[in-house]
Amino acid sequence: MIQWTDELKKQFRAVQIMSFIVLVPAPIIYIFVAFQLNVPLRVGGQFDIMFNILLFVAMVQPTINPLIEKFQISTYKKTSKYGKVNSNFPFKRPIQTPFLTQPPKGTPMGLFMIVTIIKSAVVEAIYVYGMVVLFTSGDITRMLYFYPIGIAWSLVYFPTKSRCEKFLEKVSSNATV
Repeated sequence: MIQWTDELKKQFRAVQIMSFIVLVPAPIIYIFVAFQLNVPLRVGGQFDIMFNILLFVAMVQPTINPLIEKFQISTYKKTSKYGKVNSNFPFKRPIQTPFLTQPPKGTPMGLFMIVTIIKSAVVEAIYVYGMVVLFTSGDITRMLYFYPIGIAWSLVYFPTKSRCEKFLEKVSSNATV
């Protein structure tokens, strides 16, 4: 069981805010840009093939996130085992701002932040695929097909307190991943 100190709560909140910024405003900006552009509609089989491939990739790609998490935890445990927990990170102290306190790199909460940012970037790529479809084919309707997929994956990977606790327990356990 994780003891939620005030500092840990602030750090978790910072992780949630960063994830929210990547998963909510960015896709809204993409839609706004798409409606402002006047990309000519192009037809052809190659656009259908590209759309179907990117749609499939958008549905499947985020399933790699558990593998990324497992790899990151494994690497963290290996480096901490040899006393090199902080050797790969530039900051050893938390970065303090008036609103957020980022967790120190090299700590389990710092690792949670890094893994969450990676997961959020993988999910955001789904919306970027929609933009690629728009720019190549000019079909805004096809771009919007990526949004329900992105929203679903955003809900799956958005950091919650229970997911954070589960992650921190995985990292803190002595068993190898």
